[in-house]
Amino acid sequence: MKVLLTGGGTGGHIYPALAVAEKIRQREPEAELLFVGTESGIEMRLVPEHGYRIETVPARAIEVDGGIAGRVKGGMKAALGMRSGIKAARRILKAFRPDAVVGTGGYVSFPVMMAAKSLKIPCLIHEQNAYPGRSNLILSRFANRIMLGFREAGPIFHAEEKTVFTGNPIRAMFLGVSREEAREALKIGMDDYVVFSFGGSMGSEEINSVASAYMKRIAGQEGKVLLFGAGSEYVEEIKAQARAAGIAEDGNIRILPYILDMQYYIAASDLVVCRAGALSIAETCVLGKPAIYIPLSWSVNDHQRLNAESVAERGGAMVVDERGMDPEEVADAIEVLGWDRERLEQMSTASLACSVPDAADRIYEVIKDIHERRAV
Repeated sequence: MKVLLTGGGTGGHIYPALAVAEKIRQREPEAELLFVGTESGIEMRLVPEHGYRIETVPARAIEVDGGIAGRVKGGMKAALGMRSGIKAARRILKAFRPDAVVGTGGYVSFPVMMAAKSLKIPCLIHEQNAYPGRSNLILSRFANRIMLGFREAGPIFHAEEKTVFTGNPIRAMFLGVSREEAREALKIGMDDYVVFSFGGSMGSEEINSVASAYMKRIAGQEGKVLLFGAGSEYVEEIKAQARAAGIAEDGNIRILPYILDMQYYIAASDLVVCRAGALSIAETCVLGKPAIYIPLSWSVNDHQRLNAESVAERGGAMVVDERGMDPEEVADAIEVLGWDRERLEQMSTASLACSVPDAADRIYEVIKDIHERRAV
């Protein structure tokens, strides 16, 4: 089997593609895999780090700032870039000759999938969010299969006959890691109440404000731990705030710029406080962790809120609107949950029930089915 995977721009698009590639390699060690991204995308670092080959095509988002003139100019640039992107993608596809092309989102997937369609190569898209992105909505018109991370996205595509719910694929390192193993690795007491707060690699001012409020309440208290992923943009500011408040970093507060072993931090926690990106939710739920999701208020089509509500409606999370949010009130909620272990257990069970641990297997089966149909 030969599969070309395309997607990128953010970790939310490339990590699912990497999880699918990992599963294909596990199920079919002889399979040939190729990624296609852009020169400036995060995929140029992540894909080679995971041992896969990647090629690039020119692609760009449509610029919408600057009024009508700016939109027209941006649209023209995007159109020209699209033509060259499709041309470059056709060259790659003709040389690699994949059995299927899988797109996981991001504007780079558009010219690649368009080129694949023109060459009559089966196209599959995976939509991670509860509300589809613009590229996937357009690409869905000619995709052979539309794979869903959230069931709620299905009706929006208006293509029931070719949609299939797979869940969001996550990397194998998140599967099977236990709370005990994680706490031992991070040197955290087994009976401590552990809160893990993070806002992505760069950080989030809103989430940090909540974590800071909670940090000041529990500093120096035994039995309570805050794992504070402040992000690279905010970490020094947060550390300075902690020093000014007399908070020791080597105590029960751990302030970190970036989390490398994310699976351990999530698994070790009793409660996660984070944004509501599809990947963060998938990783949190597969480890059965209660969460307070603070969706990015300006996410396209408000998809983060819809992602979060999908879990909250099943009892696995609380959703806080960052607009008008009072960090102290959210810190109150974190403390209350720490006293109510029964509710945390109920939320944990509900969170786990929202997960799809075999999502990568499901996607592999869809790809395999398409491949076998084509081979007949």
